[in-house]
Amino acid sequence: MLANSILFDAGSDTLRPEGMEFLNEFIPVYLDVLMKPEYAEYVGVIIIEGYTDDKGTYVANLKLSQQRASNVMKYCLQVDLTDEQREYLRKMITATGRSYANLIYKENGEVDLNASRRVVFKFRLKDTKSLDELKKMIQETSKDSKK
Repeated sequence: MLANSILFDAGSDTLRPEGMEFLNEFIPVYLDVLMKPEYAEYVGVIIIEGYTDDKGTYVANLKLSQQRASNVMKYCLQVDLTDEQREYLRKMITATGRSYANLIYKENGEVDLNASRRVVFKFRLKDTKSLDELKKMIQETSKDSKK
């Protein structure tokens, strides 16, 4: 989860220089992991989700969150990647706006405006069997690294 303040100014869908710098470092590392032979066959899609706070209408926030997610996706495709990484990303990436769905709350029950305004990178596995296999591989890798 990326705090909105890193990527965007309040109410804006234009990436900040700090956000671009973060994505320049994050995306190649993220893809290196997802493209490892032991994981790549299980990944079905890479999803960039944009969220907003609950100030304003649902529809206005949906438009803003979608534009932010789309702008992050477009920028990710411009990051300095290998040809193989770029092609993989083009095939796998999608962006969606979620408006103020899944707000984040403070301990006192108030909406945490800053935390609710965020961009989330997710990946969806191809199927349940893939999920079970991936969990098994991660557990085995974890056990091996503790030895």
